[in-house]
Amino acid sequence: MKMRTDFVTNSSSSSFVIWGINVDDVKPDISEDELDEKYDGSIREYMDELIQGTPLECGNASYDFDEVWLGISPGGILQNFKDRKIGEIPQIVADEINKVFSSKIKAKDVQYIEESSSNG
Repeated sequence: MKMRTDFVTNSSSSSFVIWGINVDDVKPDISEDELDEKYDGSIREYMDELIQGTPLECGNASYDFDEVWLGISPGGILQNFKDRKIGEIPQIVADEINKVFSSKIKAKDVQYIEESSSNG
């Protein structure tokens, strides 16, 4: 049996597991006009560009893309932080987010999120 440890999507469903926060919590530094012009209004595309080269991932919590989450998947934790304890994960995620966004996210702000949705 194969177990997915990162974002999984197909044409009729979307699901993921992540330790993270809602993108709105980091208050991305981009105007609505710039977001529309450069990224066709997609905050996820903008965030994906910002987090390239980091262990962070960005994903949608629902099929209609109304919530976007930022964090690290179980696979990302295993790949980048395999020597760390599970209790350290929220702090790891907060630290990685703060590096990229100069934010002040704390470990207590990080949630374990399991989401799946379908349009069928």
